[in-house]
Amino acid sequence: MQPHSPGPLPWIAAAIGLGVILWSWQDVSVDPFKPPYELREEPETPRRSPSDSSLKANLPGLIRADDYPPEALLRNEQGTVGARLVIDSGGRVSQCIVEQSSGSAILDTTTCDIFRKRAKFPPAAEATTGERTFSQSVRWQLQ
Repeated sequence: MQPHSPGPLPWIAAAIGLGVILWSWQDVSVDPFKPPYELREEPETPRRSPSDSSLKANLPGLIRADDYPPEALLRNEQGTVGARLVIDSGGRVSQCIVEQSSGSAILDTTTCDIFRKRAKFPPAAEATTGERTFSQSVRWQLQ
C-alpha cells in the first residue's frame, strides 16, 4: 500500500490565504499629528429678520475638527449641512432646522447639536419682537 498523498487542497488553501494577505496589505503612511479629515465652514449666508439688520454670531471656529463624529469617520461620511437657526431674545439658539441635508443623519444632528450648545448671538433689542433667524452652512469633509 502506497502512502496517501494529501492532494492539491492544502496548496490551494495556502495560495488563497497568501492572496488574501497580499490583497489586504497596503503601504499607507499616516501622519499621527494630522487628522484624517478636514472641516471647512462655508461663508456666512445670513437670513435676517427685517427688524434686525445687525444679527451676527461668532460662528467661525465654532465647529472644530475634533467635533467630527467618530461613527461618521468610520463610515467615511461627509457633506454640507445647511441649517437655519432660530434665535431667542436672549441670543441663544432655540431651534435648528436642517434645510439642506449632508446625506448623513449623524452629521446633520451633530451640526445642530453644536449650534444649540455653542452659538451665541447678541440679545435682541427691546424693540425687536418675534423670532430672529440665521442660516449657516457647514461642510464636513474627509481628506
